[in-house]
Amino acid sequence: MRVAALFSGGKDSTLAAWVARSQGWDVTHLVTVVPARDDSWMFHVPNLHVAPVLAEAIGLPLVTIESGGEAEREVDDLARGLEGLDVDGLVAGAVASEYQRVRVERVGERLGLKTFTPLWHKPPLEILDTLIAGAFDVRFVAASADGLGPEWLGRRLTKESRDALEALARSKGINPAGEGGEYETIVLDGPLFRSRVEVTRATPEWRRDRGVWRIEETRLVEKVTAA
Repeated sequence: MRVAALFSGGKDSTLAAWVARSQGWDVTHLVTVVPARDDSWMFHVPNLHVAPVLAEAIGLPLVTIESGGEAEREVDDLARGLEGLDVDGLVAGAVASEYQRVRVERVGERLGLKTFTPLWHKPPLEILDTLIAGAFDVRFVAASADGLGPEWLGRRLTKESRDALEALARSKGINPAGEGGEYETIVLDGPLFRSRVEVTRATPEWRRDRGVWRIEETRLVEKVTAA
């Protein structure tokens, strides 16, 4: 089955694309929606300008869809951008958002595409453990929750940071996978990647109780494989 994967560069969309490929689906395209607004209801926003670099590192063509970012209309924007794409299905990284899952399914029905959300209702810590075990290089690019301070910007997801998120879930009530908007991520390497992406310049910006790690320069680095 030929499928396109909705792709923001974040952990959930990247992991969903990898799961789809692992299950034998032919992931032929990555699809990135670029909202005009920072408060999109449907789509991840921080560092979307890096998506073409990530797609190149993965080795898949990227379909970029511009959207006004308005509620409901951005779903129409997604459908229009997918029209004519030679695929049988659409993969999305929805984990807990009924709003997102229902609207992805609506787009699929409209275009005659099967929809797959392989991470749906997976336990949050299980998702983090899968990423760590799979050697995904996940970085935190935005933080906006009690307990997540400036030191999280640019930090890598490791066993240590995973345990810190679990502790914050107990003490502060956050969703450790960021499903409540507590944080956003970007994936720079992993089993889906042919090359790894190295961030050569980034600026952390922190205002009051939230911040963003703005990636300014990157480069592709060839992965060394064992003989």
